[in-house]
Amino acid sequence: RFVPVRFKPTASVHKDADCGGVNLLITNREVFEPVLTGFELVAQLPKLSPREFELNKVLRLLVNQQALDALRNGSDGRALKQIYERELQSFRALRAQYLLY
Repeated sequence: RFVPVRFKPTASVHKDADCGGVNLLITNREVFEPVLTGFELVAQLPKLSPREFELNKVLRLLVNQQALDALRNGSDGRALKQIYERELQSFRALRAQYLLY
C-alpha cells in the first residue's frame, strides 16, 4: 500500500525543500514482489515527472543497458523484470560451473 508523505530533507540537493513522496507499507510479505515493484516505480516516474526525473541516472541502479533502453521506449515493470530474469538465468548458469558445493 502506498501512503503519501510530505517531508523536508536535511541533506542532498533537495535540502530544506518541501518534498512529496510515498511510504510503502507491505501488507503481505508472502506475495510482495520487491523487484517488480521497483521496476514498476522506475517505469512510472518518467511518465509522472518527465522534466524532473533523470532517466539516464537509472543505469547506475539497473546496471543493464537493455533495460534502460526498454524504459526509454516506455516498457512497463513486467517487461523490465523479464529482461532482468533472462540475464539472471544466464548468470546462474555461468556461476553454477564454479560453485564448489
